[in-house]
Amino acid sequence: MRKITIITMKIVSTIILLVLVSGCWSSNEIEDLSLYLGMALDKGESSKEEEIMNEKGSDFPNKHLLTVTVQIAPPQAAESSNSSNSSKLYNNVTQTGDSLLEILREFAIRQNRPVIAHHLKVVIISNELAKDQHLNEYIDFMLKDNDIRPNCLIFISTGKAVEPLNFNDSGILPALYIKNLIDNHTRSNRIMSPVTLNHVNTFLHSKQSFMLQNIISTSDEIKFSGSGIIKGSSGKWVGYLTEQDVSAINWITDDVKGGLIKSYNMHDEVITYEVKEAKSKIKSIIENDKISFKVSIKTEGRIIENWDVNTYGSDPTYIKEAEKIFTETLHNQLEEALKKLQETYKADVANFGKTLKHQHPAAWKKVSEQWDDEFSQCAVDFDIKLEITDFGASTQ
Repeated sequence: MRKITIITMKIVSTIILLVLVSGCWSSNEIEDLSLYLGMALDKGESSKEEEIMNEKGSDFPNKHLLTVTVQIAPPQAAESSNSSNSSKLYNNVTQTGDSLLEILREFAIRQNRPVIAHHLKVVIISNELAKDQHLNEYIDFMLKDNDIRPNCLIFISTGKAVEPLNFNDSGILPALYIKNLIDNHTRSNRIMSPVTLNHVNTFLHSKQSFMLQNIISTSDEIKFSGSGIIKGSSGKWVGYLTEQDVSAINWITDDVKGGLIKSYNMHDEVITYEVKEAKSKIKSIIENDKISFKVSIKTEGRIIENWDVNTYGSDPTYIKEAEKIFTETLHNQLEEALKKLQETYKADVANFGKTLKHQHPAAWKKVSEQWDDEFSQCAVDFDIKLEITDFGASTQ
């Protein structure tokens, strides 16, 4: 009896081990899949390849509203952002239609491997498409698609969204290059914090205006340049903010992790302030049923660049004068960006409404439905305390 029990235990143990080492029953080998790491959404315009195939009878009924490009990478490129392989690391495939799912399924009859989005890193939307159509028309599908992760990054582009995915650096996939580029937010205050699919979904459902990092490109270079404004009430692109505007909004929203302020001294020579520390706080004020805000900014840094050979960077009088110049420069940039938000676009993308909601919830409830319009009438005061604590290794 004891012998039978031991044999039974061995059989059960063997079965358990076989189950554990067998992996997923329905798994697919990565070599048998096509992973796409980038996606570009443009206004509908058939590619040359599509037109040729359509002439041969491959067309399917659609309104040609949307052109989708996916950047497909071989397995070895998807596993690492760098490669010593000199051959092209990716293949951009384009399809036009009026349904994202139908377009993505169309790739199944054009590619010899299943196309999946489990490793999708970036989605780029052209401003022309976003100007005509509510973002939720395609964002909703991405959230419902189990393949697409909600932490993928969303960008906007002036020009065609596919252009940044045609970047000709053979050492790294353009999609991964863009994903890595956003990390430089800690080095430059002209770059926004990353905006994910989840963030966009929250903004759209709360009808809150927001910004998306704007991308421009040539065949040899990709650059972040300003941002696009998505209006909360319409869910559409309404305008563009410059790199300086993005920097100003980062100052307002306490999102400056590094960067600089460039200005000119009393002799019209370049001087540059490097930010070492920065802290901002928005305070909402209710007086006589009127809403206003005070933005307090405190920053410390150093004069990192001084082109004026006739001045001494370590001179206390000069430092005080430089502090006044940098403070005035920053104040002007803040006012210029605020004017665009309140007068040109009537869109709060700088957390003023969020602050009011937290600090005065009753007041927020009264104005939340038409907040962008209400915001355009609010007075905003800036209080800047800028201190130069370091002037480098100068001996003068």
